[in-house]
Amino acid sequence: HDLSEMRRAVIREAARQCEHPDPDAIAEGAFAVFMDGRHDIEYFEDALDTLEHLSRHYTLGALSNGNASVERLGLDRFFAFHLNSEGVGRKKPDPLMFERALQLAGVGPDAAVHIGDHPDDDVRGANAVGMATVWVQRNEAPWSGDDAPTWTIRELLELRRLFPG
Repeated sequence: HDLSEMRRAVIREAARQCEHPDPDAIAEGAFAVFMDGRHDIEYFEDALDTLEHLSRHYTLGALSNGNASVERLGLDRFFAFHLNSEGVGRKKPDPLMFERALQLAGVGPDAAVHIGDHPDDDVRGANAVGMATVWVQRNEAPWSGDDAPTWTIRELLELRRLFPG
């Protein structure tokens, strides 16, 4: 669940195997370069406008299995809270991620909607705790199996239609 430490450990071990005199320094330096690249992103065209709209009308929380920082990305202005697998000690689809989000939002599952693009981590995980779900299906693959999402969208702008405010 702690991707940051896993990456540092792999780099550290590679440096040890290469007999580098300071594998810890190599691991930290390489990880810093990785994190710079991790935060050098391009947003989907509709992402920032949609987040702005939703944050004006709803309490938003970000749940991530990764290690990107909403603060470093400049997205913290939209989110009331951010959870990641490192901080929670579990990763989606584990119910604990969603239960912590519900606690922080101060609502029950019947008053929450989880929006995500991963069928298992996002949709099935949130469905398992009783939340409504929006599957952001950016590819052509159809839904398969049970636990279908409440809504399916292809573009984030469609969230404005679903949640007008």
